[in-house]
Amino acid sequence: MPSPLVRRIRLGYAIRTLRDDLSLTAEAFAKRSQSLTRLDVTRLETAALRRPDLGKVMACLEAAGVDEGSARWHEIVRMARDGGKKGVWWEKAEFSGISERQKRCADVECGAVTIRHYHNSLIPWMLQTREYIEARDHAWREEGAQIDPIQGISRLRRQAEVTGEAGPQISIVIEEQVIRRPLVDRPVMARQLRHLAETTETNPRIDLRLLPVDAQFGRHSTPLMPFDLFTYEDPGDGTAMMIPTINDDVLVTEAAEVEPYVHLWDRLRDAALSQVDTAAFIAQAAAKLVAR
Repeated sequence: MPSPLVRRIRLGYAIRTLRDDLSLTAEAFAKRSQSLTRLDVTRLETAALRRPDLGKVMACLEAAGVDEGSARWHEIVRMARDGGKKGVWWEKAEFSGISERQKRCADVECGAVTIRHYHNSLIPWMLQTREYIEARDHAWREEGAQIDPIQGISRLRRQAEVTGEAGPQISIVIEEQVIRRPLVDRPVMARQLRHLAETTETNPRIDLRLLPVDAQFGRHSTPLMPFDLFTYEDPGDGTAMMIPTINDDVLVTEAAEVEPYVHLWDRLRDAALSQVDTAAFIAQAAAKLVAR
């Protein structure tokens, strides 16, 4: 199923475009319909509602003069219906304690056909072991970060969704220090590295590459922070980007803001080691940890 959040954001863009085409403010646009308020229009345009009101969406279409039954009418109504779908795994009872941050991550990952991931300090989230997650969460709590009480469980479920048989193609670039710098106890790190090697070797949909510190990157800028890029089956959903911080994740969907990161990603991958050389590097690093 498509990401409900991505569809709501797309719906917001579509309604704002209809309004902009008429050169109307949100208030003036709402006045064209007896069933709309300025707040209704704003909430739809900003994807503020988890369940878009289909009646209000149709009122927006009527206010904009979109013919009922036209291709554009059906497209926008489909966005509204997809954006309000229920039954997603993160809303089930066993995940009632999941944070809004985790829900949003799971939502953006839902329905993705490709995920491109870059990290400069941590093992990729989709390949972390349970004990690595627990060790890092403990460290973050000591630093004052607000950690979801069932974050480990929810992250493992997110992993299962994206690395399972029906999951997306996953391309990963990590910096050399991710492997060399043990941010957890050495035995935990060694097991994590073995898991990394085994998973990428047995899952053909995962392409893991390591970026050495002496990689030939030219005079281009390098990333200042980790990021994920998501694409979806429907090209109209565009590319979504998530940038993690300690307490939240920044979601970016504006094409003009995402596109530079797409080009940056391509340069990172081109400068990274091959899959074979990456696997050998990880195996060597794991052996050194065990030997110490």
